[in-house]
Amino acid sequence: MTGNIDMGGNKIENVADPTTSQSVVTKSWFNLNEGTFLRLDGTGSLNVAGTVSFRNTPTCSQGPTTSNHLVNLAYLNSLLGSLVKIDGSLRMTGNLQMGGNEIVNVGAPSADGSAVNKKWVEDPAKITTTSHPLKTTERTRTLQGITTLPLKNPTVKNTGPMVNKLVFSLVIASIAVVILAILFVLCRKKTVIPDRKSNKTPEGAPHYISYNASNKGEALDIARWLQEKNINVIIDQLSYIKPNRRAWSERQLLEAEKIIMIVTPKYLGICNLQQTKSNEEKKSSHNDELVCNEIALIKNKLIENGMAADKCIVILIDTKRKDLPHWMSQFNCYQYKNGKLDEDILPMLKPVASLNTLL
Repeated sequence: MTGNIDMGGNKIENVADPTTSQSVVTKSWFNLNEGTFLRLDGTGSLNVAGTVSFRNTPTCSQGPTTSNHLVNLAYLNSLLGSLVKIDGSLRMTGNLQMGGNEIVNVGAPSADGSAVNKKWVEDPAKITTTSHPLKTTERTRTLQGITTLPLKNPTVKNTGPMVNKLVFSLVIASIAVVILAILFVLCRKKTVIPDRKSNKTPEGAPHYISYNASNKGEALDIARWLQEKNINVIIDQLSYIKPNRRAWSERQLLEAEKIIMIVTPKYLGICNLQQTKSNEEKKSSHNDELVCNEIALIKNKLIENGMAADKCIVILIDTKRKDLPHWMSQFNCYQYKNGKLDEDILPMLKPVASLNTLL
């Protein structure tokens, strides 16, 4: 060609990729190679895989904004100006907040404005031999914020009589405290454990104990143990029952807050006999008749009113729950073994006011 070609606004298509610097390039070739250049407006990114050498000094007009940015000298000088040099050439311009920590490895003071260490403060010779002795108030003011240890003043007069009075007062106060503590313990013990011989009545309505005479020893031990726990129980061995024991037991049983049935093999046998028609013929003693009458009252009076499960508590001695008659199976049962009763029974016998206090 010896002249220009006027394309009239049309395209030249299907052009091969350039092979020399004078060859025509296509748009796809330009887009492919454009990413290898860094834009002058700084919108591109420079990814360096190796070492970069600069002929001239690189400059950075802006300070860093993130942790991976380059810093310039102005930013570095500004940062270093707010730090304390370890050689002590810069002076503090504000207070140093220790956050409850210590300043350690402090040397002996050499001037009035020097900090002092604990050893220097506790050595009175260092205070008296200094060329500028300070008064007690002045020393306290100077050391304020450095230590809270009291300063020893060698010029203080003998305080022996004052110390003796203080020691004597402390001894008298200690003896008084010990005596009061002993009296408190004795009064508390007397209050917590009621005297069996006293007429003090435990709190709450009485609970009646039904038992067979063949086990009156265990029944009496249980009654006394419950009374020691401040449970108000009533049993014929500890109460006046003359002249008519049967009438007394019937009245106490019906008026009781709860009925405690001590079920032994003998007591359980009477429960089973009470259900038979030949009941009267098989009773062997007056005590068995009284127990049978109590069982009949419990069964006929209480169960008819639907109160048996709430009113009756069973203590098992050498018996098991599965051996109880069907009408007794709904009662709360507790074991008495080796002379000890399950303490879980106590909340069942405490009056409502006492339970609210415990909770």
